[in-house]
Amino acid sequence: FSKKLKWLNHTLPDGLHCSWDLTCKHRLHPSARTMDVAMLNSDALPSIATVVQGGWGLFRVPGQGQMVDRYHQYDRVQTLRCPPVHAIRIQESSGYCGTVIRPQDPYSPYRFFCYQLPDARSYIDADLVVPVTDFCFGKDVVLFSCPRYNSNNAINPLYMSLGENSGGLRALNVQNFPQSDALRVEMTCNHDKHVAFGHRNGQVSLLDLRASRTIC
Repeated sequence: FSKKLKWLNHTLPDGLHCSWDLTCKHRLHPSARTMDVAMLNSDALPSIATVVQGGWGLFRVPGQGQMVDRYHQYDRVQTLRCPPVHAIRIQESSGYCGTVIRPQDPYSPYRFFCYQLPDARSYIDADLVVPVTDFCFGKDVVLFSCPRYNSNNAINPLYMSLGENSGGLRALNVQNFPQSDALRVEMTCNHDKHVAFGHRNGQVSLLDLRASRTIC
């Protein structure tokens, strides 16, 4: 997204070339969510949240008739410096942008930040007690997928309310959750009843949040 000339010829360890501000994505797991697109404005122009070197940025496609030169194809709305970002997502209906931060110290917990767009001046944050693989937004809630086991202890998916009295991070009460690691999580369109998990072994499980079991 940023095309300064001095960044054009950055060489990665495997010989590939890319812009310097995007080299951080080369070090992430192939399944990491490094960007998300949402319609945050009434003028039907998409906004893009993306992981960049040293933090994350929010960019907006210029409207019709706006000047665009060869080096700046997007309007920068906001950029924030922070430790390495592992995943980033936007929720259109609320204007939230969430990020999962991976600690540089291997003994420190992952952290979750939820910013209010577009200025990102206010946020909610929480320590994640286990390494998470993905997250998604529901109605006033955020859900996390994570490895099935951590230090030989079984782990259920995690969730956190985004309301004023969130109560912190909690585990979902699931009685028959699959044994394979959950790498992906998606909320269904109604945003309040069903959530799907994609597992390392190719399995997809569907969880009914109104019951303490998976339904398929």
